[in-house]
Amino acid sequence: MRAVIEAEVWRLVAQYFSGLPPGSAFPGLERLTGECYLSAERYWVQDEPWFAKVGRQREVCLSFFVRCLERQTAFNTSDRDYLGLEVHFRWLRESVRFQWTATDSSSI
Repeated sequence: MRAVIEAEVWRLVAQYFSGLPPGSAFPGLERLTGECYLSAERYWVQDEPWFAKVGRQREVCLSFFVRCLERQTAFNTSDRDYLGLEVHFRWLRESVRFQWTATDSSSI
């Protein structure tokens, strides 16, 4: 299952980049090398007392943090992380599958 989720993370990262308009201020596509790596992952259960009152069930949530590298433009710099993406999923217990919920971006 992990390999399936990870493949979906990379597919969604590629989708994020393909949806950016040319010349966008951030992230600047011309600054990216095309290299990304998985830097962290997080799992948690979202369960609130009011869920049952509105017909919601507890949710198992997953987030994967991806770092995308920029072209090195200055000498003596080793940190090339430029863009951070967080890809969010929730586990659908009834259908035994996961569902993408959002992709958030941030400068690093």
